[in-house]
Amino acid sequence: MTTSILNSIIEEPQFGEHSVLEAIVKYPQLLNSDNWQIMDDWRHQQQGEYYNRALFLLKLVSKVSKIQDQIEDENLLLKTEREDSLIHIKTANAFLNADQTPSAIEEYLKAMQVAIKNKDHKIVRNLLLQLINLIPEFDLKSAHAILSKLSGNAFVLEAFRSSVLNELQHQLYNGILRIYMDNQPVNSEALLLLLQHLKGFAYGAMLKLPTELPNPDCLGVELLKKIQVVESQQEISQQEGVIPAIDEEMLMSAYLGEKEKQEENSLETKIKNLQIDFDRWLKNYMLKDIEHGDYPLLFLKDVQDAIGKDTVLCIQFMAGDAFGKAANYFLLITKEDVKANYAVDENMPAGNVEISSEGITTNTSVLAFNVPDVRKEIQDTPYGYENCTTKGLELLATDSEMLLGPITPYLEAYKLAGKTHLMMQPHGAYHYYPFHLLPYKDGLLCDEWLVTSLPNLHLLTLKQNYATPDIQFVEMASFGLGYAKASKLNIPKLANAIAEAKKVAKIFKNKALTDKNGDATEANFIEAFTVAKRIHLCAHGKMNVTAPAFQNVLLISSKHNGDGLPAWQLMDLNAENVDLLTLSVCETALGRFDVMDNLQGIPAAFLKAGVATIIGSLWEAETMSCETFFVSFYTAIKEGKSKKESFQIAQRHTRKNHPEYRDWGNFFYLGAVD
Repeated sequence: MTTSILNSIIEEPQFGEHSVLEAIVKYPQLLNSDNWQIMDDWRHQQQGEYYNRALFLLKLVSKVSKIQDQIEDENLLLKTEREDSLIHIKTANAFLNADQTPSAIEEYLKAMQVAIKNKDHKIVRNLLLQLINLIPEFDLKSAHAILSKLSGNAFVLEAFRSSVLNELQHQLYNGILRIYMDNQPVNSEALLLLLQHLKGFAYGAMLKLPTELPNPDCLGVELLKKIQVVESQQEISQQEGVIPAIDEEMLMSAYLGEKEKQEENSLETKIKNLQIDFDRWLKNYMLKDIEHGDYPLLFLKDVQDAIGKDTVLCIQFMAGDAFGKAANYFLLITKEDVKANYAVDENMPAGNVEISSEGITTNTSVLAFNVPDVRKEIQDTPYGYENCTTKGLELLATDSEMLLGPITPYLEAYKLAGKTHLMMQPHGAYHYYPFHLLPYKDGLLCDEWLVTSLPNLHLLTLKQNYATPDIQFVEMASFGLGYAKASKLNIPKLANAIAEAKKVAKIFKNKALTDKNGDATEANFIEAFTVAKRIHLCAHGKMNVTAPAFQNVLLISSKHNGDGLPAWQLMDLNAENVDLLTLSVCETALGRFDVMDNLQGIPAAFLKAGVATIIGSLWEAETMSCETFFVSFYTAIKEGKSKKESFQIAQRHTRKNHPEYRDWGNFFYLGAVD
């Protein structure tokens, strides 16, 4: 150590913390404690400003040294704990070689616990892969042990925010599901716990996390700024929109993934790719505090206490059996009992298929292929006086065998016991499937049952967590937009929208807010969620399949280039006291889902904001059938009927007046019931 080095540091014209830190990096011997006595003697030889600089230098050296020691200690601890993981793995491998699989699994789980604690992504991934390979060797005890370990660490695993780990957990949970279902009688509590992890664990946790929109310094805001810049360039160039590389119905039935960007050959594709970046970023951002979240998993008693005495809750999960065949699993819950069953389609394999086109790559379950086909056929014009195309009826009949066949004996028994309400908690693409149109007995399922949909199990209990203030709310806020005035967005006119909104408002002796009067604004719509008990919106919606955060509803915007209220902003609404939101807007019951069945899009956003019940549409709505449905629905509400009773009355009334499936079958009940 020479005094010349120390002198050069304090004589630096730009002396300060930055220059000293650079010097410490350049001369690592400064951090050697053997030299500190020499350095302290040198300090005492300095005078005036140089003494102050020398003192600052030594203090910073001491601070950096302590930080370095701490890092070395942490690295040593991490190295030691990683070695502990490796010891457990080696022990497990030895047990495996000795054909002692249960003992091997026990050691792998010990290694998993250490790796999760240290957030060692690589070891966690490798251990999940190893356990997946051992699925054929699982017994019931092993399945319980693995589920218990993963469940106990669910928050930390989700905090990795890794699509790879999610996919591996999905495969492992599928294996455990098969073990449970093949061991009769089924352990219903364990099965319910497993299904909560398989079906929207992250979204369920997000429901109980505070909504926090992107702060000004984060990546999300930068992405939004870039989108605005490119949108302004597109407006100037007046480029036409591009045709999606993969059919939108097929994309909607696929897992929302990381590879859905398109080749950037236009401003439109550049905007879409930026929206995808923001969409995927937003999901991770919303889950940034999940590790510290309050998300108690539900027990059977919690679920049974939350459902009505006339209700059958049907939790559906599509996967494969032990031989790779397509299987449809069900857990039926009533206030009195629980049933579990599954059916196998011997002619259909299970598994995922990768679909690619023009740079877009997505994965979809083979079991979801029929969903877009059914939806397309129902929306197509039927021949003659038929209510649905011949192919559509055939597809529905085939699906009924798989979707209703395994549970029909239970449903008939429940019907005799006085049950009338079938609450479906669908899986994957079936979130957007018209279960009520399935053939059942001599008619349709909705002839015998009132069918509603529950997107996530935790919506059953969510409202109980809110303390509703004793405030007098407006009974109804009704919005209608006809889009008669030309706009830069070229929004097509919406016939009868204003008339429908006025009729709904009149039922409650209110005045509708319309674009004709200039008060159907985004600001008034947002305010309605703080003052109204019920909200009705008759307007255009805009689907965004690749970036559901940008799925939106089109109102009068306060912005010059307003493109509607996107789903990512709707999550921030103060809607905890809104009991009912009805959307006479095309495709408002739609969105996307990931491999773990976490939902995104407009319905997911409104439910996250606190709305109890949503009635939306599964496909493009015919305007007169919308008026028929919602006027009938709200008339029943005003007469004192419950939400679900009113829905059934309106559904049957609309079916009588508009008998084609596409006109009356598109109305979809989501969320809580009375």
